[in-house]
Amino acid sequence: MPLDYSRIEDEILLKLLKLDDEKAFNHIYSRHWQVVFSEAHKRQRDIPQTQEIVTDIFAELWLNRKEKEIVDLKKYLAVTTRSKVLAIHRKEQGVLLLRDRIAAHGNFYSVATDEFLVGKEWESAVPLWAVYQPKKRMEIFRMKFYQRLSSVDISINLEIPERMVRQQLLICNNQLKRYLLKG
Repeated sequence: MPLDYSRIEDEILLKLLKLDDEKAFNHIYSRHWQVVFSEAHKRQRDIPQTQEIVTDIFAELWLNRKEKEIVDLKKYLAVTTRSKVLAIHRKEQGVLLLRDRIAAHGNFYSVATDEFLVGKEWESAVPLWAVYQPKKRMEIFRMKFYQRLSSVDISINLEIPERMVRQQLLICNNQLKRYLLKG
């Protein structure tokens, strides 16, 4: 006799999910996607971005199903939704702050290196320069300049020494300056 997933509680669905049960995952998604969408949209009024948040949350749930120890699915989804929305807001604020600094001063000041980068060209140069950078360096760069994290916070998040974070930021700054001078 096949399982009637509609009658199974979330706790059991989570256990089945850990056993790679796609039907359990599909039922979790069907049961909870509208609440996640509603919560995200309440805080993030952009429908495509809200849809992306929902997709990310459930994709991460599936991809990390074996590692995640979820006791209360509703709480997990609510907290994860809020975290995703806040991360997007922080990123957007970082980009706006960066643009404001560039517009106001025509320069970009790097706290990590105590130097200025030429601002107007800097914003358009970064995507071209980034293509040639190692993944970890770009991750540090994004965390510093778009998420506005301190070197200490970056070192904690990436589990690397703060000295290495500062070194990578100095390399970024110097390379960007050289890249702009060539431009």
